[in-house]
Order: sequence, then C-alpha cells, then structure tokens
Amino acid sequence: DRGLRELSQRDADGAFSEPTYEATDGRLVKYRDCAAPGQAVVHGGLKLNAERTRDMGNGIMSKEFMIEGISKDDVYLGIKAVTAAEMDSRTWVMEKFGSGIVIHGSPADVRAAIQCTAQDVRRTTLYGHVGWRAIGKKWVYLHGGGAIGGRAQVKLDGTLAQYTLPKGAVNPHEAAALLLKVKKLSSPDVGVILLAAIALSPLVEVLQPSVSYALIGPTGSYKTSLAGVVLSCYGTFEPSQMTESWESTPNAIEQTLFIAKDVPVVIDDLLRDSSGRRMATANQVIRKNANGASRGRMEADGSRRPD
Repeated sequence: DRGLRELSQRDADGAFSEPTYEATDGRLVKYRDCAAPGQAVVHGGLKLNAERTRDMGNGIMSKEFMIEGISKDDVYLGIKAVTAAEMDSRTWVMEKFGSGIVIHGSPADVRAAIQCTAQDVRRTTLYGHVGWRAIGKKWVYLHGGGAIGGRAQVKLDGTLAQYTLPKGAVNPHEAAALLLKVKKLSSPDVGVILLAAIALSPLVEVLQPSVSYALIGPTGSYKTSLAGVVLSCYGTFEPSQMTESWESTPNAIEQTLFIAKDVPVVIDDLLRDSSGRRMATANQVIRKNANGASRGRMEADGSRRPD
C-alpha cells in the first residue's frame, strides 16, 4: 500500500528519505515528496519477470534479467533478456523494444523503478557447462537436457547443445551390449581406445587423467565417423558436426574444453599446412589440456582470462 510506504519512508519535513517508484497509468513514476506530483521515469511499461543466474562452473556468476515491455500505446512488446551491464546503458530500452517505450529518467532511475515495482520474480540458475557438478550437497551430471542424479537447468550454445542425453535407457542390458560392439568397428587396438575414451570421460573429475587420443590415418579411413561414434554416446552428433576443428583458434578451442567438462571432445581435421598454424594450435591445446589449464584460464562467460 502506497500510504504505508509513504509513512515509513517520510522524513519529518514531509519529504521521502529515499525516492519511491510506482507503476501507474502505463508509466513508471518516481516520487520524491508525498505532496508533490510524481515524475514519469518511463512512459510505457517495463516489468521484471525473472532473474537468471548463469553459472559456468568456476565460481563466478553472471546475471540476466527477463524484462517484459509494453508500449506507451499499451501494445505488448514481448520479453527480452537484459544483462546487468546493459542496465547501465541509456540505449538498452530502445535497442530491445524499439521506439514504443519512451525514457524520461536516467539509467539509474529506470533500473530502480524496475526493481522497486517488481513482484513475484522467478529466480533460476542456468548452468552453462556439462559434466559433474555439486549442487547443494549432491553431485549431479549435467548435460544439455538437464541433469542425471538431480534437477538442473542447462543452457548450451551451438554444437555444444548436442551434448544432450535421454532420460534413461529403455533397455540397459541392450545398451551395454551395443556399447561393447564399438570395439568391432575397427582394428582391436583402435576399438579398445574408442571404448576407453567413452568410459573415461565421466571419470575425469575423479581420476584427473593427462591423456588425449588421436585417430591417425589417410583420407577415407573413417576417422571422423569413428570419433562420431564416441560422441554419440553423449548426445546426437553428425560427422559434419564435430565438437571443434583445428581450424579454430586456441582460444576458441580452450573455451569449448572449458564448457565440455567430463565428456569426450572431438577436434577434427589436424592437417599439416604451410604455415604450421594447426600443429602449433594442437601443441598448445593438448599441452594445456594435459595440465588442466584450460578450465583454470576461463572467465565466467567462457572467455579467456588475459595472460
């Protein structure tokens, strides 16, 4: 109730100890004095519906806010994601919602008005990586569709979204039998390596192995197809959609390894080129992966920390 808020926030001289904000008549209004008319901060509606915390797994969180927009002419403009940094911009409302909402106040006033008028805000955590993660007092295995062993929301981008597991095997015994047939897809030594790559990935959190596998052979020897079989145990992949390529920069590959935790990652097309760039990239990435440096050098959004 506005009257009760006024009594609790009013100084002895009748002014508010701090500004108050209201959503009224299609506007967000700021009040400085109980006797003075309010000042329109926003002509139109901006409503905070949800707050999402993006957790990349290194202890640093990023926030985004789901804002519902309604134009000054009472036209629904949809819900847009806005980051905390964007909230400090003078242009985010027009960039997100166009010219239908008119801003009269400063970015600080707009932000305060949105926060003060928010009600029943849904707060969720979106995990931005796969693999093992302690949530509360419980360990769960994250993938694109959620978590094994618990409940979690996971948001992955691009080819990483393919790391999505089914809810469960319809017939676990049949699934295990099919898995053992992997070693028959190639020579016995290669088949064993493929099985090892499949089985070792979810144990990386515990064993911390310093190993990378390489499938070496001429063009047409089904290297990518065999690697795709390994990936298919952790999602739905096509030969043309491997996790990464050696054409990518070391930074991009390290970002992928940071996010793709405790799953096999296939980096395709290690070919010798005249510049030697791919081989140099492979040397850097494999060395850092062996000592666990890839995850330690990433920021919360997966970007690389400066040297």
